[in-house]
Amino acid sequence: MKGGALILVDCTSFFLLCHSDVTMTENNKSSVLLRVYNKIKPPFIRVIFAFNGCKTNFLYDTMTDLKTTFPIRAFKLLGVETLIVTNAAGSLADGLRPGDIMIIKDHINFPDGLVGLNPLCGPNDEKFGPRFPAMSGCYDKGLRCLAMEIAKELGVANLTQEGVYAMVGGPNFESIAEARLLLHRLGVDAVGMSTAPEVVVATHCGLRVFGLSLITNKVVKSYEDSETVNHEGVLEVGRMRSQTVQQLVTELVSRMEINNNNTTNSAV
Repeated sequence: MKGGALILVDCTSFFLLCHSDVTMTENNKSSVLLRVYNKIKPPFIRVIFAFNGCKTNFLYDTMTDLKTTFPIRAFKLLGVETLIVTNAAGSLADGLRPGDIMIIKDHINFPDGLVGLNPLCGPNDEKFGPRFPAMSGCYDKGLRCLAMEIAKELGVANLTQEGVYAMVGGPNFESIAEARLLLHRLGVDAVGMSTAPEVVVATHCGLRVFGLSLITNKVVKSYEDSETVNHEGVLEVGRMRSQTVQQLVTELVSRMEINNNNTTNSAV
């Protein structure tokens, strides 16, 4: 990578240093991808921070987003400029199948934005951002376009498309009525239990954000459907597509500075 090196850091250790009561599901032991630059003396760290696959703290584990979003502000103070978030999600749109990759262009944040558990609640610290930050265009358009170009080059354009992601609180999968509401009334393409709180805080901090969802299951939308979603099936699709997602994100990181250094967040 031009101008720096890739360093893989154990995100679990970072969380444990900050919080003694971290809880994790077995598949959510994450990593943080750091890009360290030595162009500026004394060494200035410009970091690209990524949750690879899932994050270590879910709302349903802690009942608060404070622990989930703590690392975002910490890395902002260290010089982070770009946040990459990835998640496993269920498909609501008929055009998304298990194994597909959805580049997130927008989100609906049910627990935080619509219910009042927003991580920005409480006194606002102006050194991070304004009291009332805008969330329009929080997923960087330049990075989304670059990711689509890379998907074509990797031969996975047929598996990749943009869409709207919705976060629900979990830990249960959605009921049929909830799925129908999300799809038919709100225009959601995929649904999961994470990601939105980090994006809200990152946008508040002025970070660029790129997000993608690996579609791991079809959400059940019909009362006539005998299939059910299970966690093992989600994990299996994750294992099947992990290398593809890794290649896409790695290539995105390697070309990010050249292609998007002057990119600013913009609405869809």
